[in-house]
Amino acid sequence: MAKIKKTVWFIGGFGNNLFQLLLVERFYNLGYDVKVVSVLTKKNIITRILGWTIFTETVSGLIKKYPDIKFEARLKFSHIKSLVFFYIVKTNILLCLWLSFF
Repeated sequence: MAKIKKTVWFIGGFGNNLFQLLLVERFYNLGYDVKVVSVLTKKNIITRILGWTIFTETVSGLIKKYPDIKFEARLKFSHIKSLVFFYIVKTNILLCLWLSFF
């Protein structure tokens, strides 16, 4: 039987990444096939468009503790599709909240 796949996106600074790492550890201990995407913790076109400040990366060394986890740090087309979907969902939620005040 195939393992259930879980993808955890690392976003934000060191404190946020520690909480995301806690989620990675939880999924790992439950036996899930875990993939970590750290595209948004590095300087790239998406973080430039968003105007985010990128801090020194410190979490990738902690992930090496889990040998079975796939770690993706480079921007791929599939990441862009996921981010566009996330943006659409987030925008619709904000629009619904805004419209609920009227």
